[in-house]
Amino acid sequence: MIGRLDGAAAAVDVPAYVAALRALPQCAPGAIGVTGYCMGARLATRSPHRGLSHARAAFVYGHADEDAGMDAEAQSRLDAALVEAGVRHTTAVYPGARHGFTMADTGAYDAQAAQRHYAELEALLRDTLERP
Repeated sequence: MIGRLDGAAAAVDVPAYVAALRALPQCAPGAIGVTGYCMGARLATRSPHRGLSHARAAFVYGHADEDAGMDAEAQSRLDAALVEAGVRHTTAVYPGARHGFTMADTGAYDAQAAQRHYAELEALLRDTLERP
């Protein structure tokens, strides 16, 4: 099932997600922030190596250095694509962290890496979404 969930299939749901967010009383009009982890990051970014030239977003990526699914070579390709697209971005590698390091209910949880990542993400969202 996950294999069939590509960017095009996920994009079909985006208008409903945006409408649901806009309908919440605690959400102010304006920009929307999106987060994603693992496959969710790919879907949130939607094919970064092909779509970054059209992006208007700022990006923050936190990579586990012990993640075979996003090894150093893949991280370098992503960094190069971000630079080439000229988008504002931050990427970081968390030493000793494994895939899933932000999930407190798993054995992969790394409190130090997760706290660092959440602080970097919160700073980006605050800076980006709270602009006048």
